[in-house]
Amino acid sequence: MNDFKNKKNILMIAGIALAVVVVAAILFLVGPGSKSGGQHAGDSNKSLTRSDVPEGIKVPEMGEEVGKGVAAPEAVASASVTGNNKYRIFSIAADKNAFSPDTIIANVGDVVHINFTAVDKTYDLTIPDYGMKQIVHKGETKVLEFQTVNAGKFMFYCDLCGGLNSEVKGYVIATK
Repeated sequence: MNDFKNKKNILMIAGIALAVVVVAAILFLVGPGSKSGGQHAGDSNKSLTRSDVPEGIKVPEMGEEVGKGVAAPEAVASASVTGNNKYRIFSIAADKNAFSPDTIIANVGDVVHINFTAVDKTYDLTIPDYGMKQIVHKGETKVLEFQTVNAGKFMFYCDLCGGLNSEVKGYVIATK
């Protein structure tokens, strides 16, 4: 009877281990930031929300003039002792069905910290290539934070406002 119980326990543990491996493999292939069946921010294939970095993009530093719609960093600090990566703080407000500013520019490897505020109603800020979504109710501010890992122009949008078809969208541009 004990041999039967031990074999049953071993089979049960092996089954659980196999299930964990299968789930991990599926998550690896599909990925949390994937809307297109396995596309990650580092993939060279284009997605609906990722495109190449436009020509002539310059990463703004604190206190520099920025173009219309471009977020000026509120703070810039070294993100590591050994590298050139920076920690950049930005603020984005959602008001009257628009993000303002609607573009963030950083270097590849920088840590981007976004203070996201909903002014007139509930909005969300969804960045599918980074697997992020933050819902913010009227009058609230919440934080999104991530490291830019590959060069590209990554779209973000308000899923509650219509998603990719919405006018409520913007971009994170990560340049080398």
